Amino acid sequence: MHEKQSDNDEILDQLLMECKPSLIPGKTNSHIAHFYTADASSTFIISRRKDFIQVGIYGRNETPNMDAQIVEKARNIAIAL
Repeated sequence: MHEKQSDNDEILDQLLMECKPSLIPGKTNSHIAHFYTADASSTFIISRRKDFIQVGIYGRNETPNMDAQIVEKARNIAIAL
């Protein structure tokens, strides 16, 4: 069954940005100082429609970064929960 979408559902403009934890640029012996591992990503989407603006944040592969010192590990686990 196909439902007819209203004109209000048409996307007029859209911005999509994907962010991932990374090493410190320019440093050779750096580590990822982020609470998620390098496999994680966050995608931010902002869509403008006829009568409203829609915003969404979508996280993928969000696993605590355990490659850290004990205090950072505790912080990373707390944030992941």
